Amino acid sequence: MVALIVAVFTVPVNVVIEAPGPTWNVLDNGSSSSEDVLKVSGTETYPTEGALRMTTVSVSGCPGYPVTTADLIAAWFSADKRIVDRNEVCPQDQSAEQVEETGKAQMTASQDSAVIAALVETGKAGAMHLTVTEVTEQQTSTKVQAGDVLETITPEGGQTTTITSFSQLRELMTTIAEGTRVTLGVRRGDQQVAAALTTIAPQEGRPAPCWG
Repeated sequence: MVALIVAVFTVPVNVVIEAPGPTWNVLDNGSSSSEDVLKVSGTETYPTEGALRMTTVSVSGCPGYPVTTADLIAAWFSADKRIVDRNEVCPQDQSAEQVEETGKAQMTASQDSAVIAALVETGKAGAMHLTVTEVTEQQTSTKVQAGDVLETITPEGGQTTTITSFSQLRELMTTIAEGTRVTLGVRRGDQQVAAALTTIAPQEGRPAPCWG
C-alpha cells in the first residue's frame, strides 16, 4: 500500500498538463527584467506607460518537468487545467534541450509577429511578406526555393487564398488535409512562379500539415 502511494506521487505518466502561466507586460521596457519583451529597430519609438499583458501557458509533462499520477488526478478536477497527449506538445524522442529550443523559437516568432502587426497598424510598414528560408529534404523535389516569397495557396479543387500574414497561413493549413495537392504562387525576384506539391504529416510539435 505504501509503495502504491509513493508511486502515485513519484512515477511519471506520459501526458502533458496545460495550465494558465504567468503574464508579461510587453510595455515594461526592462524596468522589472533584464531585457525588453519587445524590441523595435529601424524606426522611431516612444516611451510607454501602463501595461499591456501577454498571457502564457504553463506546460508540465515535457522533459525536465514530469507529471505524476497525483498531478493527473488533480488536473481532472481542475477547471483551469487541460490534459493533452504528450506527442502533441513534446514528442518522446525530443530531448529537454530540443524542447527548450522549440519554445525559444516560438517566443521569438511571437515577438516578431507583434512588432510587424504594430508597424503595419501604424502605417510604418505596408505589408508582411513570408519568405522561404530553407527547403527540407522532404521538399527538395518541389520547385520551391529558398528566398521565394509566398503570395497565394490554392488547394486542389479549392479557392485561391492570398497570404498576408503567418498567422493566416498557419490557420489555413489547419483546414487542408494531409495528402492534399496544393499550388503555391511565389515571387522569385521579378518572376511569378507556380509550385505544385502535396501536404505531408506535420513535423514534430506542429499541429498543422506541412508541404512536401
